[in-house]
Amino acid sequence: MRLPNVASLALSFLLAESALAEYHPCSLIGPDLPIPRAVSNTTAFKDGIISLKKAIADAISTGVTSYGDMDASATSFSVEIFSIHEEDPLFTYHYGAPGLADSTDGVKKIDSDSIYRLGSVSKVLTVFTFLAAVGDVSFNEPITKYIPELAAYAAQHAGGDEIDFMDWDSVTIGSLASQLSGTPPEPAGSPFTDIIFKASLPPGVPAPVYDPIPANITGVECPNAFGVPCDRAGIFGSINFQHPSMAPSWGPGYSNVAFMLLSFVLENMTNSTLPDLFTSKVIKPLGLKNTYYSNAPLDQGVVPHNDSVSGYTLDLLAGTPAGGYYSSTNDMRKIGKAMLNSSLFSAAQTRRWLKPLTFTANDATLVGAPWEIYKAPLTERSVWMYTKGGDIGAYSTQLVLLPDFGIGFSYLGGGEDPGNVKRIITDIVAAVGVHAFEKAAKEEAANVFAGTYQREGSNDTFVIAVDANPGLLVTKFLVNGTDIAKGFGAVGDQIRLTPTGLVSKGGARIGLKSVLTRKPAPEGAIVVNCVDWFSVGRTPIGGVSMDEFVVKINGDGTRGMEIESRGWRVAYSRV
Repeated sequence: MRLPNVASLALSFLLAESALAEYHPCSLIGPDLPIPRAVSNTTAFKDGIISLKKAIADAISTGVTSYGDMDASATSFSVEIFSIHEEDPLFTYHYGAPGLADSTDGVKKIDSDSIYRLGSVSKVLTVFTFLAAVGDVSFNEPITKYIPELAAYAAQHAGGDEIDFMDWDSVTIGSLASQLSGTPPEPAGSPFTDIIFKASLPPGVPAPVYDPIPANITGVECPNAFGVPCDRAGIFGSINFQHPSMAPSWGPGYSNVAFMLLSFVLENMTNSTLPDLFTSKVIKPLGLKNTYYSNAPLDQGVVPHNDSVSGYTLDLLAGTPAGGYYSSTNDMRKIGKAMLNSSLFSAAQTRRWLKPLTFTANDATLVGAPWEIYKAPLTERSVWMYTKGGDIGAYSTQLVLLPDFGIGFSYLGGGEDPGNVKRIITDIVAAVGVHAFEKAAKEEAANVFAGTYQREGSNDTFVIAVDANPGLLVTKFLVNGTDIAKGFGAVGDQIRLTPTGLVSKGGARIGLKSVLTRKPAPEGAIVVNCVDWFSVGRTPIGGVSMDEFVVKINGDGTRGMEIESRGWRVAYSRV
């Protein structure tokens, strides 16, 4: 517990450095400005869309980009950007490869209702269904509580060496969802997959001498990991035949098996099947028209060449929770907005879900449940993209959410080079789009909040500006004739306001916290810069913290009407 003292109070609001300091803009993690409500109306976003269209078109026509070369001549794709506050998509781009019209199956022209296989984007839909059905209260429970086959295995091998036998009692439900379970990534394989893996060894590297996998493991029910699927009985025989991949909760290790097991847990909890739960908890509430757990209609699909080449109708059976779903850009927009808007469960549940659960060796990449979380291409502050990618057969897909802006986008693609085209196009959308989102948020904040507010019956004013740095900058803050902002400025501090996530019912009042910017300290092993989270709410006078502010907006969110400093017990109305 970090106790208040003179130094921490100085970091909060009451004391400051004695000499003018270089400003070091920081903000609390999360949105630095209220989430924009009409991003499509901003000049910044309109300009960004023009740039984005050109960048994608140039990538297709030339095949040359700053992210590498690509060949889209045989890969079709769809991109759509959406906002939680706008009904229509902000941007839609469909590209049909020249050969798509000659495909013997599926659509000849792509639109927003055309269906693609999702691959591992299915994992996030499985977790979405899980949370909509039962929440996350069970995430720390062992999976042996809900999977009797694994409970029996754990009892049989109790006291066994964990380097040889999977410790299923230590695998939690949450670890399955967040790639921390330590389970093998795939079923054990078969003589067929043995041949594939041996062929993939570098020249001159010999294959190991090994005994064939027992016949009861390699039967038709579970012969391999990525071509012919498994059923439930095959999965348990296959994964328990293998050694553990890692110790449970040691670190992230990507696993398709984990999501097969997660579906078994949910089905035991609810006494219902995952397909039925996905329909009742997700498809029907969101009005999805082109999203399927399995068996999507072939005539509505984007099917490169034909069904047998693309793998469009391949049924993954028990592997479906990990990679078998289907959807369209229209439906992915509805799904992404529902995730950001907390449409199927509480906002508190959403906030827990949109958080990292473990690190990776790359400090710009974190892992959630099952989010692949990447630092957005911004230099001004830390913004994180919550993503899930997928690959299956001829398909490669990506869902990206940016909670800080209330915006997301999807990429759905299929063809001969699906993974590379996806990587480059999503990099372009992220690079161009995220900068446009940031500029649009500042533009809207300037239009809505920047200006002068005056205290009733007084000459006291409160002035807000928006500049290149994070948050709303307070340039004047008069209380009984004393300029609080000027007082802090004299000792090198700026007052900036940043959202707290607290919003009144109906959204008319938005909670803000003040953050002081100051001279950066020398960095050491213990980081002391941008640690304002230590100081949140730590200067209460009369029970109300001096960093507490509330801004009131009009009914359509286009104008700030009042700013209240709860700490100083004063309010100012918009002039």
